[in-house]
Amino acid sequence: MMEKSEKKRSRGALSDSKRFKDSGVCSSNGGSQCNDGSAGTIKCVVLINFMCHDHLKIQFPLGINFICGRNGTGKSAILSALVIGLGGKASDTSRGYSLKEFIKTGEHSAVIKITLNNNGFKAFQPEIYGDEITVQRTIGPTSSQYKLMSADGSLVSSKHEDLVRMLMHLNLQMDNPVAILTQDTARNFLHNTKPSDKYAFFLKATRLESILAIYKKVSETLSATRITQSYRQKRLNAWREEKSKVEKSLKRLQSVEKTKDLLEAAQNEYVWAKVKIEEEKLKKIDSLKMEQENICAQIAEEISQLDSKIITIGANKTELETQSEAMVVEGKDKNSKCNQLKVACEKINNLRKSKLDEILLRKEESNRLKKNMESISKQIEDLQVMLDNESQQTKEDIEKLRKDLEGEKTEVEAQLKTHQHHLNQLEAANQNDIESLKSLDQELAGLNLQISQLKTTLNSLEGKEEGMLRLFGPHTMALNREIKLAFEKGMFTKMPRGPVGSFLKVKDKSWAPAVESVIGGDNLRSYIVNDHQDRKVLYNLIKKVTRGGGPVPSVVATKFMDKIYDYESHSVNCPGYSNVLNMLEVSDHIVANSLMDLLSIETTLLVDDPRAAREMMMHERNVPKNCKKVVTKSGDTYYPDPNYRCYSGDDRTQAKFLQVSVEDAKREMLAEITSVKKWAENTLSQKCVVGKRIQLHKGEIQAAKKVLDQLSNKKLSLKQQIMDLQRSDPVDANQINFWVEEKNTLKAELENLEILSEQSKSDYKDIEDSYKNMVDQYNALKEESKSKSREIDSMVAPIALGVRSELAYCLQRDKEEL
Repeated sequence: MMEKSEKKRSRGALSDSKRFKDSGVCSSNGGSQCNDGSAGTIKCVVLINFMCHDHLKIQFPLGINFICGRNGTGKSAILSALVIGLGGKASDTSRGYSLKEFIKTGEHSAVIKITLNNNGFKAFQPEIYGDEITVQRTIGPTSSQYKLMSADGSLVSSKHEDLVRMLMHLNLQMDNPVAILTQDTARNFLHNTKPSDKYAFFLKATRLESILAIYKKVSETLSATRITQSYRQKRLNAWREEKSKVEKSLKRLQSVEKTKDLLEAAQNEYVWAKVKIEEEKLKKIDSLKMEQENICAQIAEEISQLDSKIITIGANKTELETQSEAMVVEGKDKNSKCNQLKVACEKINNLRKSKLDEILLRKEESNRLKKNMESISKQIEDLQVMLDNESQQTKEDIEKLRKDLEGEKTEVEAQLKTHQHHLNQLEAANQNDIESLKSLDQELAGLNLQISQLKTTLNSLEGKEEGMLRLFGPHTMALNREIKLAFEKGMFTKMPRGPVGSFLKVKDKSWAPAVESVIGGDNLRSYIVNDHQDRKVLYNLIKKVTRGGGPVPSVVATKFMDKIYDYESHSVNCPGYSNVLNMLEVSDHIVANSLMDLLSIETTLLVDDPRAAREMMMHERNVPKNCKKVVTKSGDTYYPDPNYRCYSGDDRTQAKFLQVSVEDAKREMLAEITSVKKWAENTLSQKCVVGKRIQLHKGEIQAAKKVLDQLSNKKLSLKQQIMDLQRSDPVDANQINFWVEEKNTLKAELENLEILSEQSKSDYKDIEDSYKNMVDQYNALKEESKSKSREIDSMVAPIALGVRSELAYCLQRDKEEL
């Protein structure tokens, strides 16, 4: 059954030989049927949901095959499938940059099966694959996978590396333009006249490009291998040396067994020798004991002598400590003076540096003044020469001519500004018209799309069976039939409900638009299932029926209960008004339970008067119990205090799904189509008017630009004449006097600066002498402090040395005697 449906759906694509004849696409063979050496030739191609093909299967006999057909029938899609199916990238086809772009619209995956002949002496692993190799590539939204299958259909491998190995063995080059030449590559080659591009095409076609890349990679690998070989050769030499050492150690260990007996005999002799030695030691200890007793008496006498020496040394130590403390205090005083001198030296040094910087700055200022004086002197000389050579033309005539030219220039600038403003206005108006034209084009396209959608919906209402279901979409009746068949086959745990709107009826027809706005059109078209497994089954049925076209209803999964919820305790009840649930007659309690779970329709109150709804929700004390919102007949929604807010409705006067007959829906649809057509005609007429206005603006803009160019040239000419007059102005004697006074002023400044510079040099010399004196004092105090430290060390060192030598002598003697 699925195969029949697939064949029916593939009538719009290249699916079989009959399809080829009908559409003008055909394949022909121009070769022989010899099987020897045919390994790598294409035997069959199967495309499922690939680009424009639903299910296409083509057999290719041996030899040369041609595929012919009209534009848009999918010839290039077959070539793209060969490239992608045999491991190529999306960019190699010049048809897209991502594999998911090749999946047919509305589908989730695409499958490419390519069967290759594997006969002859060049066959690839014939003992595994047999005489055929089938490569299958499945393309998903985010990834793709390969399958390599043998002639009997068993899976051999799913690794891309095995596919690459097979293609290399059979010499199938997907990226070689000689093997597969796409339309874009052919077009670029024919239209391109650059020799470099043709040479690049030659390299790619002859595989020299890939060979150069392989050669480069091999060279890099060879260099790395040589480095590794050198390193391992060094390690090998080290291991050989270590091996020789281990062999020597092994030989020594082998001789251990031979000396084991000798060792036991030597151990026995050692024990008895040790006994003999210990006996001799006992005799020596007895004699030493007597000697040590004599030595202890002598040591006790020497200790008493040392005690008297220590007392004498203690007295000398106290005297030396007193002297050293006085010297230390004196040394600290000198160190503090040194630190003070050091700080003073640093201050004077900083002052010296600042004075030096001041001298340098004044020197630079002096040089600058001298240069200015030289420049002014030259200016005075030039003015004097010009004054001597002045022509007979008077200053008044030049001034009058210049004023006339300035006036004419001002007038031209005013005209230029006026025309520029006019040009800006024309360009702004033209740009606004262009934007309006784009907006009208978009609006017209949207209106045409809306008309097409309305006509499709109207056509779906032309059927004569199950009239009310046609209101919920063109595929609703077919989908309900498929659901019923699937339930009878046991594919659902419980019978799905839907569309939801078919189970609802409004008690008061005037409230139908408001109730419909509360529930929403998507929820009215939706279906309800018992669990998530049923939702998956229903989604597959929806996909089968809609085939990627038209609106797809949503599916809600909720556990089916045996009875309706007990909602009285948490529903809103207000005298004189009804909630949404009470306003509806629901023919199935499962639908009622789902609407309460999703939308809480039992807590939505219907109030016909907007003023009463506003007063009811504005103050918390007036809000009815369990009321979450209030809806009026015009669709206005009010939310209760303390978060009071209101939203305006769409003010619909007629519902689209609830309490609507098919004839009423058709009349409403025809009226809407007529209204939209009138709107589209009005938009088209506006577009024509705007287009004519744009052409008129273009002519005016060109004329304005021409006038602007003329005025700009005239302004430049006047400006040049004025500049020529300024250069020919007579020289005024006052100008010479001004520059002479300026020169005298600079001369006075220069003399004053030289006096200040001499004073700064004198101050710098005094500071430099003071700094040198302080440095000499600091060095003298530092040297005196060091000499005091050496004097203290010379006083303490002899005594400490004598004590240490005496103690060392006693310890050494005791050690030797022991």
